[in-house]
Amino acid sequence: MFFRDVIGQTELKQSLIQSINDGKFAHAQLFLGKFGHGGLPIAIAFYRYLVCANRKEEDACGACPSCLKINNLSHPDFHFIFPHIAREKNREISSGAMLNEWRSMVENQNGIKIQKGYFGQSHWEEHLASEKKQISIPAIDALEIIKKTTYKPYEAPYQAVLVWMPEKMNTSTANKVLKVLEEPPANTIFLFVSESSESLLPTVISRLQSIQIPSIESDAFKLAIGRLFSIDSESAKFIADKTQGDFLKAYEQASNTGNEYRELFIDWMRVCYKIDYLKIRDWVEHVSKMGRDEQVRFCNEALNIVRDCLMINYVGEESLLSSKNNGTKSAELERNFLSKFSPFIHANNAQDIIEEISELIYHIQRNVYGQVALMDVSLKLCKLLKIKA
Repeated sequence: MFFRDVIGQTELKQSLIQSINDGKFAHAQLFLGKFGHGGLPIAIAFYRYLVCANRKEEDACGACPSCLKINNLSHPDFHFIFPHIAREKNREISSGAMLNEWRSMVENQNGIKIQKGYFGQSHWEEHLASEKKQISIPAIDALEIIKKTTYKPYEAPYQAVLVWMPEKMNTSTANKVLKVLEEPPANTIFLFVSESSESLLPTVISRLQSIQIPSIESDAFKLAIGRLFSIDSESAKFIADKTQGDFLKAYEQASNTGNEYRELFIDWMRVCYKIDYLKIRDWVEHVSKMGRDEQVRFCNEALNIVRDCLMINYVGEESLLSSKNNGTKSAELERNFLSKFSPFIHANNAQDIIEEISELIYHIQRNVYGQVALMDVSLKLCKLLKIKA
């Protein structure tokens, strides 16, 4: 990935390029932001530019030996650590043993073939077929980091260890990497890419320079959506406005993968509002049979719908419903539902509803028993939907 492959993020890219040209960059950096904002492609582009033999003003050359090897993530000085199914047949597995799967995901995107490097935990788990198994970064990976950084760079001026989703390190793993982060070998950098720093040990965070990855700026986002998904400017604007600079959400909207989830959400709200316990139980049983990644995508679509309702209530129907007027039956059903349902989402309950669904995502991603978590949130929604505006 080059800087030019990163959607938007113009100011951030310029800042990173300047830091390299000035020789003023931290040896350990934390790229923090939603994966749909581009943290992983930015981190890879940063290392490519750093070791490029013939840097241009705005990007790497793409033709030097280092650039050619980074094209397929085979550079001997570029190391990757990432969460995976860490144990098999009573033995720990390192990230190195899963490197082919990682390269395949980054390059081929497991179905997300629009832009390299843009994927999240659910896509990675689906790629590994690990929906029913917990992924983590085991202690053996910490030993791998220490081992790899013991040696000098093989051919580039710097070697790098890129850690994707460091929040998946357990305490033992994190503690083992503290010293090497604090006193890194010469010409070695660490690039951590995370959506959330809350699960990282404070001692780890204190050793990293945090770089916030903001949502993709509106103008660049609209242009990219129109170009990548081959849609007209009005549709691109609607998707960009709705997904708020998150490419992964834009991908789901543009590929219409959210339609089935919207129907599922409508059913959920109806049974919760009616407080029909039998139908709530049936709904929970149905959703609990879905894969973990599907459940997460459904919850994200539920959050989008709650946002739509707030937009209708506090900005006006024309701000949203007119954008959905594409003449399809599903669009008409969605407009009718939003018009009728939006009064039940307001300032007195919206924040609580958002927090409950967000917490449900948190539990699903950590493999909590699905039926219990889904039923718990459903029962809470029965009360929250009855709160008056």
